[in-house]
Amino acid sequence: MLMEIQNPLEEKVYRIQLKMDALNPVISNQARIRNPSLLEFSIETTAREIRIRGKTTRQGRLRGTAFEVSFRPHHVENHGIYFKCHRFKFRSYPYQKLDLYRTVSPFPFAQRIAMNRFTRNIPPAFQHEGRYIYFRPAYYVRMVPTFVGDFHMMYVRLSEGIIEFYVKSNRLIQALVDFFGPQYLRMEAVNESEEALRLLMQNS
Repeated sequence: MLMEIQNPLEEKVYRIQLKMDALNPVISNQARIRNPSLLEFSIETTAREIRIRGKTTRQGRLRGTAFEVSFRPHHVENHGIYFKCHRFKFRSYPYQKLDLYRTVSPFPFAQRIAMNRFTRNIPPAFQHEGRYIYFRPAYYVRMVPTFVGDFHMMYVRLSEGIIEFYVKSNRLIQALVDFFGPQYLRMEAVNESEEALRLLMQNS
């Protein structure tokens, strides 16, 4: 992967920062539109993980739930990113003293059923695969009418309130910032030398 960026005349490496504090209200609103049973939905990022919290209303025989799911970046594949679920907790909402949901929450079979329920209407850019969520950034890149060219995901890094994507492109991707807005995205070119990129990955 690192050897592919040695020719700066063809492609450049960029760091794209998603500002989650600004994006959270937008994501929450879109999530509730896609899933009317959602009462609350929020995303928080730390240096180690992405935490998703939410509450749902009762649906038929299914009680409302309060849930918290934590994902960590796992690997890059086919220009997308696999995030692995490493913690999943849920309980009945409104809260109850004798709570069957909370009792079965630690068990894989219950987590599998709950995850299938919560991801039923996720956007097309995401795909649920067992304990993984696969994210394809190209889905959003294609929304930009002025962007024509290749877009390759290389690496992802988390920090407080920020998700950083390192991408390789043969086009100037300032068009992404112009289209989605600087309040949500920040973009800058990264030193393209193989050694600098390797050190960046090792120190993350």
